[in-house]
Amino acid sequence: RGRESWRVVGAENQENFWLNFKNKGECLSFVGRLFSFLERILVGEEANKNFFSILDGAVKYISSSKDLDGRDILAAELVAVARFLKVLGYLSYPAAAEILGRSQITESDVDFASGNRKSFLLAVNTALKATYL
Repeated sequence: RGRESWRVVGAENQENFWLNFKNKGECLSFVGRLFSFLERILVGEEANKNFFSILDGAVKYISSSKDLDGRDILAAELVAVARFLKVLGYLSYPAAAEILGRSQITESDVDFASGNRKSFLLAVNTALKATYL
């Protein structure tokens, strides 16, 4: 950390979100919402490989999936946010224990989130209330 701002050192450019998503507004919004959520939920300056793995898995899913509709994108976002909340200790959702334990998002994760949207969303919203965001 610098005097007045963060400085990135030793980073290697592997992927450019803007170039990947410039013609996919919903995907770019998805990535922006995840970063915004992380900015609000994370405190401190410690490295957290779990968060990076979850974020990386979410972005890779969106990048690699060709025929995503808005519902799939929202379901993937729900899975990613649930995983972040689980890592922080705010979310316990036994029906999705296996899904919440992974970092990469799969089609079956998105299908689960879509099929159980009401109860999964309720669990995530309850966990969000506990964070006082």
